[in-house]
Amino acid sequence: MPDSETFLKNMMIKERFIEAVPEDIKKSFVTVQYLIAHSYFYYEMYDEAYKKMLGIYEMAIKYKYAQLAAVAPGVAGNGKTKQLKLHEMITAICKDKQFMGFESRMHEIRNKRNIAAHPQNYSFVGIMVKASMLGVVNMINFLFVSPLSAENWQYSNEIWSKRFSSFNSGAYILEIAGNQHLVDGMMMDAMVVVESEEIMLCSLIIVRENTVANLKLHKSENPIVMVASRVKVHGDYLTGQHLESGLEFKLCPATASKDILIWENYKRDLEDAGSMVQFMYQSVHSSHLTSLVEAFVHRYGKEAFSES
Repeated sequence: MPDSETFLKNMMIKERFIEAVPEDIKKSFVTVQYLIAHSYFYYEMYDEAYKKMLGIYEMAIKYKYAQLAAVAPGVAGNGKTKQLKLHEMITAICKDKQFMGFESRMHEIRNKRNIAAHPQNYSFVGIMVKASMLGVVNMINFLFVSPLSAENWQYSNEIWSKRFSSFNSGAYILEIAGNQHLVDGMMMDAMVVVESEEIMLCSLIIVRENTVANLKLHKSENPIVMVASRVKVHGDYLTGQHLESGLEFKLCPATASKDILIWENYKRDLEDAGSMVQFMYQSVHSSHLTSLVEAFVHRYGKEAFSES
């Protein structure tokens, strides 16, 4: 068993709420942190922390509904009292332009809350719900982001998504720290703007001669994932900086016939492997990246979405 300091470093969820999040939510979150701390002595307490986090999400929805409706939660516009259900509040919130693209995500969290609140038998998940807890914190923050901040983020995200679309797949060489890696393009999985600096979470699938053969043996290599800044597109290649190390990188089309052949064989073999192998490949990568995306937004979201 790890020592308490190592345990908490890996398991704790830091308080990263933006200033606009109501104080009741921030105060309630302290209980989540104490439950996580106590899970060092009794691991099942981590699931209780998750349940508490989902309850705080419900509180946030009610607060946001009250703000948008300009009335107390549960009061209809005609002045008659009506006890709104949580899914009705979410539907009402998502009629606002700022939240239209997040309705399915909000309902997904609500469904998790319903499952956690009404268990049918004993179950335990532990560390696997950490990414989900980060996602709840991120969603609560976005509920209280100003319309201008949300609009600016969505605008920047759309611009860079279009710029990256040309690099999402293909035989490319990633050059970094004096090494070269054959990859199947580069994806921008998330991005934020902090003090005018565009920071992106990018992933690249490494391509090797035995990549698909290993997949058939249920051996999957995680993609290269890096937080990048100073990204610039130069026609058919792009450059940037690995934020943590400061190392410069370059992504350019593969030109060596051997590399192009390896990539072509990889794409052909993956297609021939069938839908089950492809699904497994995508699922493993998707699960891995979802956790990293939530951690990335949790790390940079407070600075990105706080009012200057």
